[in-house]
Amino acid sequence: MKVIYQTLVFAALVLSVILCLELLTDGYASFNLALQGKAVSLAPPFPVRLRFGLAYLGIHLIYLLWVGRWLKRSKVTSPSEIPLKFFYSAFPRAGFAAVVRKSLIFLILAFLTYPISTDIYLYLHYGLMGLEGVNPYLVRAGDFASILTPLLRWFQSSTYGPVSQIFFMGAAALVPFSPLAAVYGFKFLCLLSHLWNGLLVWHILKESNDRESLTLAYVVNPVLLFEQIGAAHVDVFVCTALLVLIYSVKQRQYLTAMVAGWLGVLAKTIPILWLPLGIVFLLRRGQWGRLGLAFVIIGGSIASLTHTLLPTIAAWQSLLNPGVAGKSINSLQAILHLFLLQSPQVAIPTRLAIVAQFQLVTLVVCGGYYLFALLKLMMASKASEDRFILEMGWVVLLLLLFATPWLMPWYISVLIPIAIVQPHARRFGSLVLLASFTASCSYLLIGTGYLQGAVVVGIPILVLLFQLLQPSNQQEYSAR
Repeated sequence: MKVIYQTLVFAALVLSVILCLELLTDGYASFNLALQGKAVSLAPPFPVRLRFGLAYLGIHLIYLLWVGRWLKRSKVTSPSEIPLKFFYSAFPRAGFAAVVRKSLIFLILAFLTYPISTDIYLYLHYGLMGLEGVNPYLVRAGDFASILTPLLRWFQSSTYGPVSQIFFMGAAALVPFSPLAAVYGFKFLCLLSHLWNGLLVWHILKESNDRESLTLAYVVNPVLLFEQIGAAHVDVFVCTALLVLIYSVKQRQYLTAMVAGWLGVLAKTIPILWLPLGIVFLLRRGQWGRLGLAFVIIGGSIASLTHTLLPTIAAWQSLLNPGVAGKSINSLQAILHLFLLQSPQVAIPTRLAIVAQFQLVTLVVCGGYYLFALLKLMMASKASEDRFILEMGWVVLLLLLFATPWLMPWYISVLIPIAIVQPHARRFGSLVLLASFTASCSYLLIGTGYLQGAVVVGIPILVLLFQLLQPSNQQEYSAR
């Protein structure tokens, strides 16, 4: 068995090298051509997408096989089963450093991998706007010219909060030296944030017998390595806010937890769903004073932002990503839209109205579950920390699967921390890992119509429905 897993991890390493080289070669060439003003698609051509997509899914399958051993209540691969010991021999072997040592080569490859997404150019463009004194929440990206303009594919005002903007500006300071240096400067910030997140997981799991293996499972998770370091998406900072929130709750530092949640909102808006749950949780814990102080801090920051970066309603609305309104991909809404396109007898206004009504229904359903989650927290006999943490995960997962028309492969990554630090929640954890895998399939399935949406959200939804038919697992929530 040990030899088998060493072989699989070595295979994952080989596939990671292939993935890195494919994207590095194609991405760097496209980057240079675009900067030279030559018309070029920044999306990888089909042959490159096929090779890197297959390599990525192969890595993912190996990862799922490894993690699956833990989900079946068997012993997770021990640290000694990780190959290439010669590469790690110079590094410390104790504590979190041992986790970094075992994952180091995969971290390096993720850092070297050239971003497949064009979002990073938009991040740096917003950063340049900030450095030039232009408010990215009031001025559209398309209305500001920079050396990165030929690389942009989205031209709206910034959809990322002031916390993310700080990182954008920090990396954009390198653009005058080299746009490529700025790209890797931002990737370096993402790498540091990911390592910090791993350290937080290590501390959160301090009482777990599988502490090292679970932390390693977080640090080498393919989605986190590929999307948060390789493609450098800001979701890595959302994970940081989430893990600080969870760690603070575990340490009963409730004010810090609420502030961390709010900082997550100021990185990317999805954590706004966690704050009402946090309020109910603190009310059940009788933390009136800390909750009141959290309101003062959050209210003060809102007032400050209203007088500076976000002085108008339109500026605040920019954070809700209005640029994707009416667009759909990898979602139930996309499947419905494709179905209606195949019905020429349905007029365009009618088609749009049907999709809009369906979107409203899915939002109402998710809103109903959200209210149910709040009531469960309020009516529970004990305000369990684990129940609160899991409800944060469930409300976001259901929103992504059912009511998010524009669903990108990296959106699910913000739920992986909860799946890792709540290993007893098998249903939630297995569903998150499955949804991560199916979302990653979208790179190979682009342009396949119904199949793309059916795989990305259809499979997880079917598994979820199957889970609902099974007897409830009382181990989902800890007695703590």
